[in-house]
Amino acid sequence: MHRQWATIWIAISVLASGAILAEEPVSIPSRTQELIERLGHEEFAEREQAGEELLEIGFPAYKELEAATSHVDREIRYRAERLLVRIREADLARRLELFLEGKDETTEYPIPGWSAFEKSFGDTRDTREFYVAMQKADGEILERIENDSKGLPDFLAQRATQIQQNMQFQKTQLTDGQVNALIFAGTQCKLPQQPMAIIQSFCYQQGFRDAITSSGAKKELTRKLLGSWIERTEDAAAYQAMMLAMQYDLTEGLTPARKILDAGNQQPYIQQFAILSIAKFGKPEDVPLIEKSLENVTVVNNSTINGKRRQTQLRDVALASLIYLAKQKPKDFGFADLQEAAPYLFNVSTLGFEDDAKREEALKKWKAYAKDKTLPTSTDAEGKAGEAKKVEDQPAAAQAAEEAKARAKQGAALVPVPIPLGTAIEVQILPAPVPVAPAQK
Repeated sequence: MHRQWATIWIAISVLASGAILAEEPVSIPSRTQELIERLGHEEFAEREQAGEELLEIGFPAYKELEAATSHVDREIRYRAERLLVRIREADLARRLELFLEGKDETTEYPIPGWSAFEKSFGDTRDTREFYVAMQKADGEILERIENDSKGLPDFLAQRATQIQQNMQFQKTQLTDGQVNALIFAGTQCKLPQQPMAIIQSFCYQQGFRDAITSSGAKKELTRKLLGSWIERTEDAAAYQAMMLAMQYDLTEGLTPARKILDAGNQQPYIQQFAILSIAKFGKPEDVPLIEKSLENVTVVNNSTINGKRRQTQLRDVALASLIYLAKQKPKDFGFADLQEAAPYLFNVSTLGFEDDAKREEALKKWKAYAKDKTLPTSTDAEGKAGEAKKVEDQPAAAQAAEEAKARAKQGAALVPVPIPLGTAIEVQILPAPVPVAPAQK
């Protein structure tokens, strides 16, 4: 009997010691706590060594280090905060590598903001690369999408202002990843007009311009992202958005343009660009929206061309746009000095008339044409867009030469297009035409 109890006691002792041995590897918290205390050691070398060892432990030391940011020792607090930043960066870099390979872990720490991006853009190698570029450029913005959706508008407004100031005083340039991160975050919340205007101005940064005019998946994703932003814009922000749509040939500019003309209550300069946007991207079914402005006598420009004063009214912009949508030449209807101004279709200052008599004559010609002719179908409009694309694809030198020849034939210099103060747009003022030298044989 004694021998039986002895056997049982030995078995219990072995099991207990086995449990203790099993727990021994799980000693990271105690080791971490010891190293955290050494962060406040009087010897600098000891403090540095403790920090390096904590970095080697990595993410398993995160919670203890987070608690150490409230330590009574100021040195420990300071070093713990710095170590947390480095551990987060290292862990995120590791997870991003797995993410790119499609091996991302299903844990309580997902890639911030990815679920929202995936819903709109899908899950492919290209979309993941695009998202990682945004994450590396400004991961804090994407983290706010995930963890602070209510505070996102205020955060974006502050971030946009901060970036704008840095650009002004430090002459910094933004990468396409930074701009894309701001744009994507802006599509996830409702932003006030001012930060929207600032973010839209970033779309003229060289890095973004290179990305949206490049080739391949990066170009298409950048275009789709900006297009989704443009479709959400309203009021004054829509003015800038329509200019971006025309600049980068994005048909999404039709959405705010149609809203503006349908409401008919925006400032004349905004309505003017809405009309031009529909002329560039619209379809025959959009004609009634433009026709609503044929009686609007609001003056949008005064200019002098070849010594003659001209006035451009909103109805002149509407008339020229209707003629363009019908695949006709505005000059054949009385717009004698009209000048094209890519990418905004026309130079508005050249759309005017010397007097109402000539204006009425042009309108009369259009009404006669519209009565007897059928406007082009959507297929025709797509064909016109295809022809424009062919011209766009010509080598830059050849296209420039053709434009110079056309200006020489027309014999009139372009007048600067008036743009409201504060608008982020590049306006090219062309000099008087210069004859093109014949090519060398």
